[in-house]
Amino acid sequence: MQPAREGEKVELFYLSAPDCPWCAVWSNYGKPGFLSSEAAQRLTFRQIDLPALRSAFSSGWGWPDEIKELRPAIISSGQRRGLPFFILMRDQTPVLGVWGTAAWDSEMLRTIKQLTGTA
Repeated sequence: MQPAREGEKVELFYLSAPDCPWCAVWSNYGKPGFLSSEAAQRLTFRQIDLPALRSAFSSGWGWPDEIKELRPAIISSGQRRGLPFFILMRDQTPVLGVWGTAAWDSEMLRTIKQLTGTA
């Protein structure tokens, strides 16, 4: 993947819920290290706190307009296994969406580093 060019907007959406135990793990251990990284400084990070784990994908409530239209595609792809869910966008176009902390470590972080030129 080519790094984003100057002027391209790179955003990372982190979908979480207060009753999601894996979200708490990532928020307490993964997020602080990521936010202090060089890669995080080159993108916009947005945490979306949804009302509950069980209703995260069944209702559009709480989803920001920028990603609300992605919800049906996530549901139909079978990726809506739960939270945490991460969506990486490049100029308002989805680059990658992953579920869970393992996919964060194995896929999302690598893609973010490539996109931000910090690999």
